[in-house]
Amino acid sequence: MAEASAADPASGIGRAEAATSAAWLRGVLPPDLLPFISASFIRSHLLYDEFVYRLVLHVARAAGLDEATREPGSTEEIAACAKLEAEWVLVPLDWMLRFLAARGVLEGLAGEATRRFRARGAFPVLDPAPVRDEQLRHDPSWQPS
Repeated sequence: MAEASAADPASGIGRAEAATSAAWLRGVLPPDLLPFISASFIRSHLLYDEFVYRLVLHVARAAGLDEATREPGSTEEIAACAKLEAEWVLVPLDWMLRFLAARGVLEGLAGEATRRFRARGAFPVLDPAPVRDEQLRHDPSWQPS
């Protein structure tokens, strides 16, 4: 899980991983795909993923999910605890909960008939702006909208 730092060095996000992944892909992809899956493409993907993660954290805190996930709950129970209208929120809320569980912010509780989630601790506070700015420096064609 990404943690906030004093300087939030977004300029380093994905650099090493993109280079390593691109080198590996050169050995396994057909030659006609290589121009499309470059280290720059992979880095933009990683930056965009981090940008979305930070936006989801912001929306989750604004919706009260940090409080609503202190105790284990299903998507429906968490929506009720956060006083969200189930009619409109269950599909995007379930996606957000699964996304945050994949990032280690939430614990997905196994062995339940219905998927349940619980916060592992306080939600990180991460500003998406430095990641957006780094993406614009790296490759403006991937500008988040």
